Amino acid sequence: MTGAVAASAPASAAVSSYEVTIGMLESDGTSSFTVSGTFSFDPAMCGASPCPEAYSGISISVPERPSAFLPAITYTEADICPTAGPSICNGAAVSDGSALSLGNVDGVYQALVIGFSPGLAASAPNLDLGTTSAYSEIGGDATAVSGTLTNTTPQPDPEPQPQAQVPNAGSVKVPAKLARRGAKKIASASPVTNAGQPVRIRVTCKATRGDLRVCSKIKKNQGTFVRTYGTAARVRIVWSAPAVEGFTAYRQVKTYRT
Repeated sequence: MTGAVAASAPASAAVSSYEVTIGMLESDGTSSFTVSGTFSFDPAMCGASPCPEAYSGISISVPERPSAFLPAITYTEADICPTAGPSICNGAAVSDGSALSLGNVDGVYQALVIGFSPGLAASAPNLDLGTTSAYSEIGGDATAVSGTLTNTTPQPDPEPQPQAQVPNAGSVKVPAKLARRGAKKIASASPVTNAGQPVRIRVTCKATRGDLRVCSKIKKNQGTFVRTYGTAARVRIVWSAPAVEGFTAYRQVKTYRT
């Protein structure tokens, strides 16, 4: 059985690390063994398909296989399946695929073909058990019956999201309404937010007649107040604090008619 190593992601993608585990069944139909190991995949190294050079840091081990009279082996190189000669992939030419790791041990050629779908290219590999096999020149073929391929590339920590900046309890007073004449507290003496920023307060007033005194902002020891003087008016109060590291900007607006 032959295998293909595949891919299709942009060449600018980062190098990824993988762990692979494959359950293999010997040709006798009763003996089994497990292939396991790691490798890295760099799509930037894949100029043209097939591209075994995109696979590096390979360490994939096959245990001793007594029923096939084969010793244990650890593969460390990736190459394409030869299309002719004694190292041909299990006797069948594979012109568009690749074998991940080929090797010789004690003069006996044996190979592990790990199939990937759709083929060797620049995209992240996906394990294809149907084209995965192990074999040697003295026989002892084995086929894949189970397997997993896990991307173990460390992921960067997500950027911390700023939290909402809000006034500390008791810092800001938002009256439900304002009387046409009188004073109403709109903040404590030193209002601050949960980011430690002072709360800025802006009061604007509009009346039908521009020559009338409509309202004013008054600061006292007890806090900040807005005073109205008996004239029908539109009063707008803005409480705010700028954004700082770890916190969004704070802004609260309330409009009143007296």
